[in-house]
Amino acid sequence: MKNNIKAKIMKGTDVNKWDNFVENSGNGTIFHLQKFLSYHPRGKFKNHNIIFRDGKDIIAVIPGVEERQKIKSFISHPGASFGGFVFRNGISIKKIEKIISIFLEYIKKNDFRSVFITLTPLPYQDKFGEEIDFLLNLNGFCIKRKELTSGLYLDFVSEEDILKSFKDSTVRGIKKSLRNNINFRQSDDIEIFYNILSENLRRFHKAEPTHSYDEIKRLMNEFPDRILLFGAYHKGKMIGGIILFLCRKDISLIFYIASDRKYQSLRTENLIIYEVIKWLYERNYKYLDFGTLSINMKINYGIYQFRRGFGIVNFAKNQYYLRI
Repeated sequence: MKNNIKAKIMKGTDVNKWDNFVENSGNGTIFHLQKFLSYHPRGKFKNHNIIFRDGKDIIAVIPGVEERQKIKSFISHPGASFGGFVFRNGISIKKIEKIISIFLEYIKKNDFRSVFITLTPLPYQDKFGEEIDFLLNLNGFCIKRKELTSGLYLDFVSEEDILKSFKDSTVRGIKKSLRNNINFRQSDDIEIFYNILSENLRRFHKAEPTHSYDEIKRLMNEFPDRILLFGAYHKGKMIGGIILFLCRKDISLIFYIASDRKYQSLRTENLIIYEVIKWLYERNYKYLDFGTLSINMKINYGIYQFRRGFGIVNFAKNQYYLRI
C-alpha cells in the first residue's frame, strides 16, 4: 500500500487545526497547544512545528524549535514542561512507527544534526502505554536526561475516602489548618500570590519563578478555565496559594504552590492540596500531577516526604536524544 503520510512545517493558517487536533488527541496537553506556546515573546525561539498528514487528515504533530550552537538541533520543547509527539486517538503502533521514521527523514533532509524530545510522563498518555518510548529506542534514541515526577491517582471510592488514604501526619496538618479557620477558595489575587512565591524561591532556592508576573497574568487571561489560582486565607489575608494547570480533560498539574512562611505552623499547604484534590475529584479528574521531584537527577527528599503523606506514585520524565 502506498504511503500517503507527509511531514510539513506548520503554517500560520494551520494554528487552529493544530490546536483542535491536540484537544481531541490521545496524548496531547495544554503544553502542546500553539495558543499556549505563543505566550513566549516573539523571537525568543525559532519555531519549527511539524504536522504529519495522511492524505488531508492530521494524524500527528510535534512542537519544536530550531537551535544553533555548534550544530543545528531540533528541540521539543524548551518553552514548555513537556513536548514530544501528539498522536490521533486510536492510531496503530505500526503507524506510529512509520511517523517516527518519516520524522527522522524530515530531520535529515532539513540538515538537523541532533534531536531532543521531552516526553510527557506515562499518566498523560491516556490511550497509550510505553510504545512511544519503545519506538524511539528502536530508532536509535537514548535517554539524555531522566527526572522523577510524582502524582496521585484520584480513584477514591468517595470523597470521605480521600482523608483516609493520607498518612496520619498529613491529616493532622489538614485538621490544624481547619481548626485555625483557614479559608480556601478560587482567587484572582495573582500579584499577592506571586510575591509570596517569589519571596520563597529567593530565600530558600536563590531562584526566580519560571514565569514573570506578566507572563502568568497573560496565561491566566488566555486560559481562564484551564489555568486557575486558588488561595488560602487567614482572617481575610492570603497566606498561601496554588496555580493549577488543567492539562487534559482529566489530568491536572500543580505548577506553583507557595505559602507565607510566617504562617508555616498553620500547615497551609496540607490544606491547599487536600482542597484541590477534593475539587478535582468532584469534577471527575483521574490524576493530579504534583510536578518534578528531582533536578539534574537529584531527588529533593524534603519535598518527597511531604508529598508521600498524600499517597503519591512516581514516574519518570524522559528526555530522549539522537545524534544524526
